[in-house]
Amino acid sequence: MKQILIITLLISGLFSCSGTKETAEASDALKDIPQQFKGKVLVSMMPEVEIAELESKFSKYSLEHLSVASRSQNQHLFSFDNQAIDTESLLKKLNKSKKVYKAEALVYSMDKVELGSSGKKKNVDIK
Repeated sequence: MKQILIITLLISGLFSCSGTKETAEASDALKDIPQQFKGKVLVSMMPEVEIAELESKFSKYSLEHLSVASRSQNQHLFSFDNQAIDTESLLKKLNKSKKVYKAEALVYSMDKVELGSSGKKKNVDIK
């Protein structure tokens, strides 16, 4: 019985260590993201919410609409002043808003695309 407990603890310890390593690697990868992807968020807005409403609500962070990312998902690309607020804090505020269905940083989305893609990487020009 003790052997089963010890083996279970060892296995769970191994999995927890690998998760920490992946998090550290993801954090290191984000440091290498080009400047053009920083300070941008993808926001899936709730139906009937106007872009101006969101810009007004988060005006102290200079939230500014850049383009429509997906009409079917009501997803929009916004820029913000990353000197006024860090990405994680803005995402928390956006995701708490009743006007927002889901918000994520553009750098995280680009990282997911790279991890899930196969073949040659394409150069993406974000203005």
